[in-house]
Amino acid sequence: MALVDIIQNIDEITTLECHDFNQLDECKEYCKNINQVDGLKILSLNIRSYQRNFDDFTVALSRLEVNFDAIVLTECWLNEGTILENILGYNVFRTNTQQNKNGGIVIYIKNHHNASIVQTSLQDTDSLLLVLNNRVALLGLYRSPSFPNLTNFLDSLDELLKTINKYSTVIIIGDTNIDIINTTNNKHHDYMSLMASYSLLPAITKPTRDKSCIDHIYIKCNTKSIGITCKSSITDHDMVIAHLPSNSTARKKNNPWKLKTNEENIALELAEHDWSDILNQNCASAAATLLTKTLTALIEKHTDKIKIPRSKLNLQPWITPGLIRCIKHRDNLHLSLRSDPENMSKKLIYTRYRNFCNELLRKIRTDYDNRQIQENNKNPQMLWKVLKSIYDPSAKKNGMPSVTSNSTDLIDSLNKYNAYFTTVGKNLADTILTRISETQESLTSKYTPHKPSPNTFFLHPTDEREITNFISQLKNDSSPGPDKIEMNITNGGTVRKLYYDDETGEIITYDVNDETGELLLENKSPPFENLRQPLDAREPEAKYMKFPRGYMSKTKKFQLLKANIIAGSNRTSHRLLLIPTLMIFPGLFCVILMVLEVFLHVRCHKKNKKLKDPNLYYRSPFHVVTSTFCGVCRDCDTASKIGQLQDQRRDRYDYFRGIAL
Repeated sequence: MALVDIIQNIDEITTLECHDFNQLDECKEYCKNINQVDGLKILSLNIRSYQRNFDDFTVALSRLEVNFDAIVLTECWLNEGTILENILGYNVFRTNTQQNKNGGIVIYIKNHHNASIVQTSLQDTDSLLLVLNNRVALLGLYRSPSFPNLTNFLDSLDELLKTINKYSTVIIIGDTNIDIINTTNNKHHDYMSLMASYSLLPAITKPTRDKSCIDHIYIKCNTKSIGITCKSSITDHDMVIAHLPSNSTARKKNNPWKLKTNEENIALELAEHDWSDILNQNCASAAATLLTKTLTALIEKHTDKIKIPRSKLNLQPWITPGLIRCIKHRDNLHLSLRSDPENMSKKLIYTRYRNFCNELLRKIRTDYDNRQIQENNKNPQMLWKVLKSIYDPSAKKNGMPSVTSNSTDLIDSLNKYNAYFTTVGKNLADTILTRISETQESLTSKYTPHKPSPNTFFLHPTDEREITNFISQLKNDSSPGPDKIEMNITNGGTVRKLYYDDETGEIITYDVNDETGELLLENKSPPFENLRQPLDAREPEAKYMKFPRGYMSKTKKFQLLKANIIAGSNRTSHRLLLIPTLMIFPGLFCVILMVLEVFLHVRCHKKNKKLKDPNLYYRSPFHVVTSTFCGVCRDCDTASKIGQLQDQRRDRYDYFRGIAL
């Protein structure tokens, strides 16, 4: 966009609208209007550790139900071992070098955009520059607060803006830690003046962290853009969103959709179709081509293209409705705490529930990945797809490879690069030979060439039964061949599966009665010789008879009963040991308890003899029972009673009844 166009429309685009929402659901309702308007939609968030908070961010993104064209995440704490997650329908880009350990930028771009990385070098700042469709320049920034001096940053940003100002649309987005609404500090004036000199206007003018606005979206375009801030419990930064209506993108977005095929209608039409034109063909290739065209036409006729609503489209398959409800409740608690930050009760409740949600989210994600790996551990192809979904190896990085050259001569530098890449295979081979302590000649001498097979071969004649059995064994989830006909159509609608009798080994074909729903069985499959006869010379198709469901011969029943009895006795044999245990253990326990009580009772008498304090007296646990059989205890009780009678005569007080005489 030329500067003249900016000047002509300056009155219309001087101020961009910025809306503030406290809850994610409120932002979702407003974004429904944005979804109805074509344009570029961008979201940015300071995620405060990509690995820790990305799953939580994915759930929030699913709740918004907005098809963002670009998603920018800053302060990602990236390193060389950081695994970038996949988002359905997006390509991912990242910075390869960071200014400090908490730096790093990750950008997700919708896959229908043609995005390319442009090398940048901003001082004191992490930056990632992408060009979309050769029309839009998207610059992601993260400037750490550990760099208080703005001079280096502004000078390098000025040089970069000179190079990208040629694009019709320029978007600068990210966390710069420069508060543009702070009136007490003048540091932001130079920053905003630099942006304005390149016709870049702020779309975010509301606070994004406490009372400061440090997460920015600056836009240069010829349409009136809209900015949105939304409170988030993921970090203490708010989500910032910008919408650039139409004319800002080169390509129209592709709405998600799916194909729905009515297999029942296809089967009915196949049953009524006239196949004489195919059967009368003398050329097998012509018959196969005609058959493919017929099936393709039927499939297209009964296939509809259905648009998938955004509410039904999950960015990640492990996101469940219950998890979303937990996240909503956590956000409500977070909003309540922000309105009353000094309330310690609210803070404690929110902290506990937030930790619970984080643990639940990680557990659901981990369980889903483990379940997918276990279900596909015997299928290498599907297992590899699962591993790719967990770790996306196609993630694009910003930066040059590790091979560098300090030479100023262009030819010399290119020769060094060529020498490095052309010797990769040789270096790997030499490393392997060194590790196994072998030479190339010794390995060659151990190689035994494969003996070729005989030059003659024999092809068995093909019959209908073989083809039918082969097609019935095809998997429905297999990819279609050159004819592009799905396996579930071929296997389910046109071919009946063959089954074999367990006793005789004969082929039996099951069918279902339309009225009763019972299984039907052909009397017997046509003989092998009959299959080679012309179709006109064959006998009419055999009639069907009812096949008793679950039928089993007496011999098989006896064998199965015998096996169950043997298996049952083996399964319950160890339980029989409980019977003698229940008979012996109580008596043995009582004997042990009695011996222990006698021992303790004797010990108590010995201890009581040595006591000098008459108020102390030791007793065993079952003293009441043992004292009945103990002579010492009986003598003590008798002496105590005699003493009480003497006291009664002296004190005129009945100790037995507790009354005065």
